[in-house]
Amino acid sequence: MRLALKRSGGIAGLTLRAEVETEELPEEEGRELRELVRRTNIEGLAERGSRPRGADRYQYDVAVEDGDHRARAVVSGEHVPPELRSALDRLLQRQLG
Repeated sequence: MRLALKRSGGIAGLTLRAEVETEELPEEEGRELRELVRRTNIEGLAERGSRPRGADRYQYDVAVEDGDHRARAVVSGEHVPPELRSALDRLLQRQLG
């Protein structure tokens, strides 16, 4: 599974990007990340099309490729489901070191 993230907004208005192939991670970490993403309905998030309300909010642009299946959603921070938030936090931690 390939997972790509772009987080924009926040107080400083910075944009962070992260990308990972879960098969390249240690086995346990890759499995956990795949499970978190698969429990999230990315297509459902895309249909809601939520945008940040108010200044200084984060916006997440998430893209997932899993075999032939591809999904993408742009969602505001307050609308990120817990499973996806955990996956995104892990991805950002890996990127930031």
